[in-house]
Amino acid sequence: MGAFWNTLDTVDLIRLIAQWLAVISTIIALVFTMRSSTLKRRSEAQMQQDGEAATWNYEGAQSISEGYSLPGPLSGWVDGYVKATASGKQVRFDDEAISHFEEALKKYPKYPFSYYFLAEAFRLKGDNELAKTYAKQGIEILQVTTRIPNHSPDHDDALKNLQNLLNEGKK
Repeated sequence: MGAFWNTLDTVDLIRLIAQWLAVISTIIALVFTMRSSTLKRRSEAQMQQDGEAATWNYEGAQSISEGYSLPGPLSGWVDGYVKATASGKQVRFDDEAISHFEEALKKYPKYPFSYYFLAEAFRLKGDNELAKTYAKQGIEILQVTTRIPNHSPDHDDALKNLQNLLNEGKK
């Protein structure tokens, strides 16, 4: 009779352990689901932020289609600081221009053109280390914005130019 009760206790113990394991696995699944949901919301919010910046061209206007744009939060910010020419963008590199680009960077850290123009200004000024630092930061943003549908074509141009700037230093 003692063996019967020992067997019964063992079966009960196994059932109890199985029930606890089921409860623990349910809690773990719930935690992972909540974490996944939170990460998804963060990712969607980040994509929305990046998506908005992806539509802004180098002049700060919102590109609607090729050759057509609407005023944006930075519209006109390059007036007097960047000049578009047939051979590319000519960037002022004096202290006033650098300060102007840094202000835009502080206000709109997801806007890649402030990094682009800072990299170019420091390159022209002869400070290749700062030029590389800003180029890398700009590239990091542009690698995201250039993958977003309907981004401004200026982002593709800036990404190519910043990559060229970094590659020049490696030669």
